[in-house]
Amino acid sequence: PYTGEEYSQKLEKRAFDREGGLRCRYCIALRMKDAFHYAFINHFDYFTSTMSMSRQKDEQMVNQLGLSFQTKYPWTKFIVHNFKKKGGQELGLALTKKYDLYQQLFCGCKFSRKT
Repeated sequence: PYTGEEYSQKLEKRAFDREGGLRCRYCIALRMKDAFHYAFINHFDYFTSTMSMSRQKDEQMVNQLGLSFQTKYPWTKFIVHNFKKKGGQELGLALTKKYDLYQQLFCGCKFSRKT
C-alpha cells in the first residue's frame, strides 16, 4: 500500500481537521479500501474494523464506510459492530495489559498527534 510519507501526502489537505472529523473519515476510508481489497483477493469471507473501539472515532461512520465498500467487494461481508458497547474498550485494555501488547495513544496518523 503506502509508505508513511506517501500516506501523509494523501492526508495533507486535512492536516488541521479536528480529531474524529473529515480527516479521520478520509483516512479510515483509504485504509479500509486497501484492507477490503486485500480481504477480497485473498478470499476472506468477513471483514471488520476495530476503529470503532476508539472513543475518538464515530462507530456509525466506520460502519457506514465498511458497508459502502462491501458493495464493491460483495464476496467479502463487512461485520457491523460497535466495539465500545458491552465493555469492549475495557476488554481491549485488559487484554493489552494481560498480553503486554503495545498500545499507542493515537490512531497512527501523524496529524492526530498534533490535534
